Amino acid sequence: LLEARPGKSNLGDHYYAVYDIKNSKEVKDEHKFQLVFYSLMLEKIQGVRPEEAYIINSEGEQKSFLIEEFLDYFHLTLGNIEKILDGQKPPPFLKSGCKKTPWYSLCTSGAQECRDVSLIFRLSQMDQHRLYEIGIKTIDQMASANINELQAQLENWNYDKIVRFHNQAQSLVKNEMLVLKKSKFPEVKTEIYFDIESDPTRGIYYLLGLLIKDTTSKKEAEYKYFLAKDKSDEKRMWEEFCKFIEDLEDFVIYHYAWYEKQTFDRLALQYGVKPVVAEKFKNNTIDLNRAVMDTVVLPLYFYTLKDVARYIGFQWQAADAGGAESVVWYNQWMERGDQKILQKILDYNKDDVAATLVVKEWLEKQKPKMQREILPEM
Repeated sequence: LLEARPGKSNLGDHYYAVYDIKNSKEVKDEHKFQLVFYSLMLEKIQGVRPEEAYIINSEGEQKSFLIEEFLDYFHLTLGNIEKILDGQKPPPFLKSGCKKTPWYSLCTSGAQECRDVSLIFRLSQMDQHRLYEIGIKTIDQMASANINELQAQLENWNYDKIVRFHNQAQSLVKNEMLVLKKSKFPEVKTEIYFDIESDPTRGIYYLLGLLIKDTTSKKEAEYKYFLAKDKSDEKRMWEEFCKFIEDLEDFVIYHYAWYEKQTFDRLALQYGVKPVVAEKFKNNTIDLNRAVMDTVVLPLYFYTLKDVARYIGFQWQAADAGGAESVVWYNQWMERGDQKILQKILDYNKDDVAATLVVKEWLEKQKPKMQREILPEM
């Protein structure tokens, strides 16, 4: 998408800026690459490079970034691509996108063999290149580096980022977790663990799954779900879910990562929601992914629910369990009406919410090994 802006260019008294629509909440590096490329092409045509490029995200919001700030990374990556085409082997780099490809094991083993710094969670290719420049290419070098010296060499990095990468490297090298601080969760009568299944190919949210725990009782947590039989049934499912939320008192809803809150907002926009329900949901939800990131450092390459839950010992019932498999099962169930297939979907979702509960209860028990010393009174 192009938007005309007032200003001199080869085209006259206007020039164009680039927009794109993405099914994502934030502007990712891959989006920036694409939009910078478009902007440079535009510059050749109109003689002016726009200052910013934009995406319209999954919530309909406009997000922008400064092209100038991303140009060095763009040209660096372009240069690496040209080297690859010339037959040179690039440095290994492990990122979350690798998990969605058939080459994930190769990506992982390549980075593991040379103990590359890209094994550090959330370290970007630009970060990798910057660390290479100061002689840090492995997790061992990062783990043994002096933080103050790193801060002096990486002037444009904030201190928290350096500490996080340093801690993550040490955790990987020692294969030990580090507890930064004790987690604090609200004391309520009802704890709810929430997970959503959807099929993006059909544009449907077909399952809202809940594990409900009464903290005043010794009974096992109860699994409850709201299921849409097809797209036309989605509204009924949403309305029943909203009624459930409306009737809750003294509760908290735990979910893992941003997807559940984003989906709530999307369905509310599509089908409507009472203000009291929207407020209840907004004010009583806790993202456990954020809680994990804020309080512990784990010897893991990624911090998804499956990575974290499996690290602490939780196992899914189905060996082939995954979001993509759930979509396949749902489509099979819609075609055949086989209740055994529906049960596989429900069992998988139940495992997801059970894993969320396990992570919360595990996190609640963790505390730093060393407490801050109290100095004697003078």
